Amino acid sequence: MKETWKLRLTELKRTIRLVLSTPAGIAGTIIIIILLICAIFAPFLAPHDPYLVDVPNKLHPPNSENWFGTDIVGRDIFSRIIYGTRYSLAAGTIVVGIGALIGSIIGLLAAYPGGRKGEIIMRFTDIFLSFPTMLLAIALASTLGPSFFNSMIAISIVYWPKYARLIYGQTLSIRENDYIKFAEVLKLNNNTIRLRHIFPNCSSVLIVQSTLDFGDAMLFFAALSFVGLGAQPPAADWGAMLAFSRKYMMLSWWTAVFPGIAIFISVLAFNLIGDSIRDALDPRLRRLKAFKPMRLTWLGNFSKLLGK
Repeated sequence: MKETWKLRLTELKRTIRLVLSTPAGIAGTIIIIILLICAIFAPFLAPHDPYLVDVPNKLHPPNSENWFGTDIVGRDIFSRIIYGTRYSLAAGTIVVGIGALIGSIIGLLAAYPGGRKGEIIMRFTDIFLSFPTMLLAIALASTLGPSFFNSMIAISIVYWPKYARLIYGQTLSIRENDYIKFAEVLKLNNNTIRLRHIFPNCSSVLIVQSTLDFGDAMLFFAALSFVGLGAQPPAADWGAMLAFSRKYMMLSWWTAVFPGIAIFISVLAFNLIGDSIRDALDPRLRRLKAFKPMRLTWLGNFSKLLGK
């Protein structure tokens, strides 16, 4: 058991080193770290109260006092964007966490040992996959009522079938391996085989898909907030800020541009890191040594440290 954990730790270090050896991985990691810092230390980083209404100071362009300008009621846009990282990161974490958990359980149950029950479960999953994701999320959020919590439930319901189908396909392939047959000969419990022998071998594709979906979930949540079904005013949410500024964006461009840039950069960061992790976990690329460490001072030293 100790050797197994040591091997897994070595593999984790190698994966991190490979991710940090690519420009996309470095850029995505830096942006995500900045987002986490903004979310955790928002009260200390925000120069103004994001909820303070100052009508005489409304729609001021960017200046030394308000770096990103003010909105229609005089609130500081820069401070609201900093606080908005909390909503966006929470949305991605909740949606991907719930979707991956439910989808993984359903996919494992359907694929192993399989049979008629598995087919029924996957046909039920296909019903959800047949609906357009955005329309289904809007319909569910409208039914539950506009709020942050209800929007998380709506998006999670949309996301779990994707993970169920992913784990189902991976399990169908893995269950034909010799070590699964050997576990069956030893009369191991089905749950033991699923959790100890099948699911760990699905974890790499699950991690990659979750990372890519994190940014997608943030964009989904921003879209629901934009149509009034996500976080409700006066919440400092990027999608709600865009919706609040759409009437004034032609005259006061900063009210829409800066929240839009925040959404764009955040989604881009998770897509970059997701692509880097996918390439780092690809055994063919590892064998071909497709990853060449970048000749940068501190990044090169950090990669060498992880490789030891």
